[in-house]
Amino acid sequence: MSKENKPLSKLEQIRLAAAEQSNKNIAQANVKESKLKVADIKLNPFQPRQYFDEEKLNDLAESIKQNGLIQAITVAQIDGQLILIAGERRLRAHQIAGLEYIDTNLLYNITDEQLRELSLIENLQREDLSLIEEANAFKKLNEEYNKSYRDIAVISGKSKTTIADIINLSNFSDECKNIIQEPNKNFAIMMPPPNVTGSLHIGHALTFTLQDIITRYKRMDGYKTL
Repeated sequence: MSKENKPLSKLEQIRLAAAEQSNKNIAQANVKESKLKVADIKLNPFQPRQYFDEEKLNDLAESIKQNGLIQAITVAQIDGQLILIAGERRLRAHQIAGLEYIDTNLLYNITDEQLRELSLIENLQREDLSLIEEANAFKKLNEEYNKSYRDIAVISGKSKTTIADIINLSNFSDECKNIIQEPNKNFAIMMPPPNVTGSLHIGHALTFTLQDIITRYKRMDGYKTL
């Protein structure tokens, strides 16, 4: 079988479906490629990402200064205001680099409700969200937008079981959430006990981690799994 005709893997199918879901949502609005002033763009109040690595932002700013912006950010125009939908790291990097303008995909005819949902979906498809940021975003999609675990699995590229485990994390106390909040800290928590040898598949590692976190901290919280 030629490479061109090779069937897509399950993961590739999920990622393709996620991209199509995102494109379908954006297609409901009119889109125009525009170069806008960085200072005119307001940060998105519905952004699920709360933690930004300063060192990585500085590296990105330097890269953009030297090589330019590879992918435009997505901005919506609502009630005369320019609201960021996706690309906060790139926008912050432009601010650090002292650049006045930034390339954007500008969306018109979009409601506040569409803005909130688009923001969650767009950012969930990107890397480096912490488990707690993912948990809060998944819970919003499930409870506020009536998205089933299957819907969220398609959007995020994760299994339904993983979605359920991650949503459970949103019920932890603030003290426990802080322990696993930063993306870099997750990897330390994800390490298996010393008596476990060999490498684990990332999916198995994630499942182990979520269950380990629940086991370790539910007693501290008086927490009961959903």
